[in-house]
Amino acid sequence: MATDRIAGAARNGAGHVQDGIGGLTGDAKTQLRGKLNEAAGAAQGAYGKARDQAEDIYDDVSDRARDAARRGRRQVQGSYDDFERLVGDSPMPAVAIAMGIGLAIGLLLGSSGTAYAVRR
Repeated sequence: MATDRIAGAARNGAGHVQDGIGGLTGDAKTQLRGKLNEAAGAAQGAYGKARDQAEDIYDDVSDRARDAARRGRRQVQGSYDDFERLVGDSPMPAVAIAMGIGLAIGLLLGSSGTAYAVRR
């Protein structure tokens, strides 16, 4: 938020002037207040800068997350559309094909008639 940076710079400048006036007049109290205002202004400006950077990072991460979610949604929707085109209105042909492929793999990888004893 730019207001913290602006307010910090203003307070820092005012403190610098106050410090100078205190130094010219020999008033140590005014000079000390000026130095404190300078320090407080510098701290407020640093806070504003850090806050601005954090907001920028948050906005960037938020935008990237939204983009990734959109891409993911499009990918899932595209996959669902492809599946729907393949299967049509009834999923039974796809289930039958999957069962057939599973059966074929099971027969290929299955035993050659040799029974194995299971130890208990």
